[in-house]
Amino acid sequence: MPNGTAIIILGLGLAGVVALAFAPTVLVSSRALRRRFGPEFQLVLDHHGGEVKAARKELSKRLYQYGDLPVQPLSAGAREQYLREWAEIHLRWLNAPAEAVVQAEGLLFRLAADRGFPGGDAKQLGDALSVRHPRQVAGFRRLHEVAQRVRSGDEKTVGFQGVLSGSQELFEQLAEDRPRGRGRGRGPGSRTRFGMTGRPRQRPRSAQDGTALREPR
Repeated sequence: MPNGTAIIILGLGLAGVVALAFAPTVLVSSRALRRRFGPEFQLVLDHHGGEVKAARKELSKRLYQYGDLPVQPLSAGAREQYLREWAEIHLRWLNAPAEAVVQAEGLLFRLAADRGFPGGDAKQLGDALSVRHPRQVAGFRRLHEVAQRVRSGDEKTVGFQGVLSGSQELFEQLAEDRPRGRGRGRGPGSRTRFGMTGRPRQRPRSAQDGTALREPR
């Protein structure tokens, strides 16, 4: 019967979609994940109470979700604007560190979104950044943590020292013409659309003296 056949076909199609949606992620080996994620592997392992399989599952899922995100181009004008804003934030840090931290967090969110990273919450962005920038993502998380405390009115107990400098390298990599980082590609050491550029990193410079801006120690 035509109607019965159509219902069966529709049911099989829906079952296939559901099966794909809940299909388990292929687990990458611990050795490959350690090489790929570096210190992030240990953080995830600690989060799961030392359960290696759970850590492998989480990090393999991140690779599956974010490993092949295509890089979005950043125009020369946009890049210069980001560099200028970042330099201004460093200057603002001298007299208003709380305000500077919140602005720096917002800038990194915007910059990451412009480069093709998901524009969701900090947890999602941190997970995506950890695939491309596993050794720099901790700086973003620290910056976000401090910014949250500032917004909640808890800035008097916040230690601001090192917060901006901890996210400096991530900013530099995201602002490069061709951002650094590795896609899922051909394995943990492969170079894909986020390949290494070989370009020297640049720090924001002061318009007054041309020197790199750093946080006061």
